Amino acid sequence: GRYLSERLRFPAEGFTYKQNGNQWQMNKEWAYLNVRNGQLIAIQQGSGSGAWVQLRKNADGSVDAVADKPVLVFIPEHAKIPTLKPGEEMWVEVTLPAQGPPRPIRIAIKTEGVLTPLKLN
Repeated sequence: GRYLSERLRFPAEGFTYKQNGNQWQMNKEWAYLNVRNGQLIAIQQGSGSGAWVQLRKNADGSVDAVADKPVLVFIPEHAKIPTLKPGEEMWVEVTLPAQGPPRPIRIAIKTEGVLTPLKLN
């Protein structure tokens, strides 16, 4: 088999995005990871699982967090991974343990708002 390395991106709350200098390094923050309404989020203050994240400002002014370390998703040796088409996104479903980083469960392709899990066995 092989591994697919993905850096997770998810909403961030309570952080201040810094505009000057090296955007990537200036916006590296420690975040506490939580699940709200089935979605992973990064918050500035909390407890439990945490990780270093890079803050990214979106065109609409909202801020997302990008995990500093990727999750590794195991792909069986003969599984075929589809090539993403324009407008498609790769999504990773994860579980969040009480301590430690998110752990991958499965991957999916999001097309026009619909997630389709990949069958990789």
